[in-house]
Amino acid sequence: FMNDTDSILTKKTESTQLPGDGGWVMQKMARMMKGECKIKFLESKTVFTLSISAKPYESEKIRTPTDVKTFRLPPEIWGIGIDDSRIQQKLLAKFFEFAGISSEKIKVFGKDSEEIMGFVDFVVNFMNEHMGSQILLIADENLEMTDGASNHITVSGSALVESIRSRLLPEQERDLIALIRSANDSASDVAVYRARAHGFLPKAPIKKANVLETLAPLWLARYP
Repeated sequence: FMNDTDSILTKKTESTQLPGDGGWVMQKMARMMKGECKIKFLESKTVFTLSISAKPYESEKIRTPTDVKTFRLPPEIWGIGIDDSRIQQKLLAKFFEFAGISSEKIKVFGKDSEEIMGFVDFVVNFMNEHMGSQILLIADENLEMTDGASNHITVSGSALVESIRSRLLPEQERDLIALIRSANDSASDVAVYRARAHGFLPKAPIKKANVLETLAPLWLARYP
């Protein structure tokens, strides 16, 4: 019997008490869930306890399909986008409109190198001037432009978003949901987008009926 009946199992102690390293495995799993497991050896019985932190049932909002069907963006939200293609710029504006954003609150950039290179400063200054306003930002990942010598340059939209977020105050950053739109959707690419921004939008045809359904899970993940 163990002298300390409240001690947590370790691989060493468990191997002498419970054959097959089962207790050690259970403890490892408990720690992965930010919990712990203990064992007490009493004269008449052995008590095994697993403790894991949990929130009360009532404190968690239950997500149902109804959440997606009834989802709406806040009425005063702004839509800011950037894409180097004129066609995609128009589609971005339509996407914002289909999402319920009023036309006077939609700004789309990317028509030339000046707009692309000045995008970070614009968004940061805009958010400084509109403290408390929520922003839905959608950026194309591959922004093609030319420099003064007519050399073609590709600017990463997710890198621009990362720069924007790094320059915002924490309370400003909370008002921003930034999504990267790209046709490159490999697991490694998407991992980069999600590390730099708040989510990923595939570059698929835009249909009015699907816009809010597409945004809903991204919004609910950002603002649970």
